[in-house]
Amino acid sequence: MLIFIGGKDPGNKGNAEARWTKARSAGAVVDQRMSPNGGSTRSVDATRGWLGNNQTGEVAPFATYPANKSDASWLSDEASARQWRAQIGAK
Repeated sequence: MLIFIGGKDPGNKGNAEARWTKARSAGAVVDQRMSPNGGSTRSVDATRGWLGNNQTGEVAPFATYPANKSDASWLSDEASARQWRAQIGAK
């Protein structure tokens, strides 16, 4: 399973959208890892994320993903999933 942590940046290091996407995606993972009191970290529950089909760009919550989960990209949340879909050029 692949893990998506940011957007494509086609060599343009100043691409603000790509940098924002990476920061937003990483922030969603940090939010999942932090305990409610902020004092410790916890494991990320993969079933709370979304999955994306690398061939079609289809995204769905982990629990309802219709294809083989081991062939999918893991996405931290719905916003990251929608951004991933837009950036890979969903068919």
